[in-house]
Amino acid sequence: MLTPTFSSLTSLVCTVAGTTVTLVGGGTCTVAADQPGQAPDLLPAPQVTQSFTVTAWSFTGFLSPISNTKVNGAKAGSAVPVKFSLGGDRGRAIFAVGFPTSAQVTCPAGTTPTSPVATTSAKSGLSYNALTGIYTYVWETKASWKGTCRLLRVKLADNSVREASFRF
Repeated sequence: MLTPTFSSLTSLVCTVAGTTVTLVGGGTCTVAADQPGQAPDLLPAPQVTQSFTVTAWSFTGFLSPISNTKVNGAKAGSAVPVKFSLGGDRGRAIFAVGFPTSAQVTCPAGTTPTSPVATTSAKSGLSYNALTGIYTYVWETKASWKGTCRLLRVKLADNSVREASFRF
């Protein structure tokens, strides 16, 4: 008996190890099956593929006190709790590698930031509250950011990117 091998043709959406498919992002997952031949009589079988859609996580937007549409006021050097929901517990490996990030940006002219967001004494990191279904990422800002604007970029493991603007 000739055993087929399986592989992913869309590694940003799904990966394959042996016969196990792991979903890693939103989009179309395509899995290929290949069966080798065996000399002298059996030729390799044609590759067969199967595709299916993987829906991205249900991100509801950043939750209060962070605004999704306005520039948020924040105190430089503080720890900012960034709260959001993904429609359920997606585990702790929810961020894409290297994220969240922030970068200095030009402060938008004529905009008034929201009142400074509440801060926390918690250490940087991610937690999940199973009772509320809310993730909290504690973002440690730097005192040297005073007087600047920054864009917080949160790229999730489903390849979606969420952003929030801050003025320090």
